[in-house]
Amino acid sequence: MTGSDYFGWLCHLPELKLMTKAKKTAADHSKDYRQREQEKAAKLGIEKVTIDMATGVKAGMTAAMKRNGIRNAQEAWQNLGLHLMRASPEDQDRMLRPDSSDFTISPTDAAV
Repeated sequence: MTGSDYFGWLCHLPELKLMTKAKKTAADHSKDYRQREQEKAAKLGIEKVTIDMATGVKAGMTAAMKRNGIRNAQEAWQNLGLHLMRASPEDQDRMLRPDSSDFTISPTDAAV
């Protein structure tokens, strides 16, 4: 049997295929990683939340985090959520009420 006959014979067997893996691109690896992370988060009951906040609020949060040695914003927000959940309903209502300053405009002040 010559070399060409031998390889020709192998090519005709459907169950024998060359075992070459197609190389994955970086995008494929990223996609697979994101999928695994989403599945892991779903199993753990973790939900991603995105919020927009005023610059002053962010600055206040950053200062509070520094004072308490917190380097991860997620940890700070998780702590706030846990404290809110543990509070009484009355305290929760108070905490969630919009903060208003003591400054108010009365009709007599507006006329001046």
